[in-house]
Formats: sequence, structure tokens, C-alpha cells
Amino acid sequence: MTQSTKVSICVAQYNRADRIKSSIGSLLNQAFDDFEVIVVDDGSPDPAVQVELQKLSHERLTVVRQENTGFVGAMNHAIRLAKGEYIAIHGAGDISLPLRIKTQSEFLDKHSDVGLVSCLFDNVVMDGKYAGKRNSRPKPHVVTKDHLLAFDNPFSQGEVMFRKVLFDKVGGYREYFKYAQDRDLWLRMIDHTKMRIIQEKLYERGIFVTDGVAASIEKTMLQKYLASLARDCYEQKLSGKGDLVEKYDVHAAFYRSPDPLLAKYFARQAVETMLRDNMPDALVQANYAIRERKTVYSVLAVIVINICRVTIVRKIIQRGIVTIYPNSAKKHKLEDN
Repeated sequence: MTQSTKVSICVAQYNRADRIKSSIGSLLNQAFDDFEVIVVDDGSPDPAVQVELQKLSHERLTVVRQENTGFVGAMNHAIRLAKGEYIAIHGAGDISLPLRIKTQSEFLDKHSDVGLVSCLFDNVVMDGKYAGKRNSRPKPHVVTKDHLLAFDNPFSQGEVMFRKVLFDKVGGYREYFKYAQDRDLWLRMIDHTKMRIIQEKLYERGIFVTDGVAASIEKTMLQKYLASLARDCYEQKLSGKGDLVEKYDVHAAFYRSPDPLLAKYFARQAVETMLRDNMPDALVQANYAIRERKTVYSVLAVIVINICRVTIVRKIIQRGIVTIYPNSAKKHKLEDN
């Protein structure tokens, strides 16, 4: 590779050996000829990872193995090695469709005021009883700071391409954010550039039920807390009080403002978990909601979940919710209860 490489595609790989051939293979088969692929194996304990990567030996592919540091450490390592003008992120196990890199790089070529570009994508369940199920959501073409400060992230991270000079300017991914590192990065970029989402499906994002963030209530909660912290860092900085992580380093989370959006999310999750008859996790989520902030949603969630600890009461409430919201029956499989 020469210094004139247009796009560096960066992958932080941890296990998922069975997905390497199709996932990394989708990058090597792009309808584009000015790119490199950098894969950092982040200390995968599964020896099959290195075996599968070696099978893909290719002039455009660079594989580096390091001791486990987590996604942020691995991705920052990959981007430090990158020679491209543009950085394309690719999630381990995901699929970049053949025109992804060409379409995104040409968009950045044509729009010098845009520093980050995304695309539409399908979420594909990769394991568990719903393996193969797909869903997608509409996305705005123009992404503003208001989108990034909303509860839902307009980007998933793996489908994003951005200018390396912009990444370097804002300091890259921050080690503090084990999760939600993308939200933190986008918010530090948004005041320096425009962001767009190409209205074409160019990516398939794998949903890994058994080892992803959604597989653990603790991981999910931490991800949501850190996303809230990222939003708060941006808002505090705008108000002139300063970025919380820059000011307080490892103690930043202690200074995060109570988040009504987060309280509402935890309250909703508590009720949905109760509908699945998982009362221990429902109680945890309800307590998270009330501790985050006392709102109508969080107070009601705590009351409902505690009442539902009595089985017969829980069944009555479940049936009542299904009557009002019929789709809940399908979503939570309550028809046969």
C-alpha cells in the first residue's frame, strides 16, 4: 500500500471465527480498487480466529494481533496504522455490501463539507432461535446535533466512513467509553463538520444474541449510562462548564446529570421484562429507573413491578396490557400463558 490509499477499512476482531470468511471476505470483494483492510485481533482466546484470518491472505489485508484491550484500544490501533484519507469502520461479523466503500468514498469526494457519511442497513439476527430475522429502520439524510443528543443513535458505527483528519482533530475514540464510544466520537465531531446518511442499503449489521451487548442486562445498562454520559459531556461543554471526561477523568460518571430519557428507557424495559416473566431483571431495571430520576414513568414502573411479584396479579396485568396493546402478545409470546 502507498500513502495515497483512498480508504482504510478498520476492523476490531474478537472471536466470531465462524463469521470471518464472509465478513472480511465482503471487504476484499468490494467494487472498488483503492483501499486497504486492517484487522486487529484483540487477543481473541479462540485459536480459530487466527486460522481463519490466515486463510484470507490477501495483498490488501493487514492482520495485527495484540493483547486484549477492548474495542476502543483495538480500533485506535487499527486507525493509527491506516494510510487512507478516509476511514471506514466495519463491525466484526458484519457484511459490507459490494458497493458500500465505492458509494461512500465517492460521496465524500463530492461533498468536501461532509466529514462523516453513513448508509441504511439491515439488522440481521445471527444466532439464537430468531437467527436470520431481519429488520431495518428509516434514517434521516441530514444528521444534526439534535439527532445525536436524542436517545436513539442515528448510526450503528460499523457502517460509518469518515475523514481521518477529522478523527485525528478530535482525538479519536476515548478509552473511557467501553461502550457508546461512537456516540462520544460523533458528538465531538459534529461541531467541525456535516454528517449525512446515504439513503441506500449498503450494510448488514449482525445482532449476536449470545455474546453481544444485548445478551447481558449489565452490559446493556452500562452502554446506556455511557451514552448518557457522552450526551452530557457535549451539553456541559456547550454550556461552558467543560467536558466531564476532560475535567474529571475516571471520576466523570459521578458528575453526570440525571437523565429523564434514561429513566424512561429503564422504566419501559422493566415492564417489557416483566411481560417475559423475568422478574429478577425487571426489578433491577425498575430500580435503575427510579434511581436515575423520579418521573411518572419510573415511579409507575416501580409500583407495577413490585405489585407483579405476586404471580396471579402479574398474570392479570399481563393480560390487561395484551388487551390494550395486541402486538405485545406476539412480541412477548404471551398467547399460550
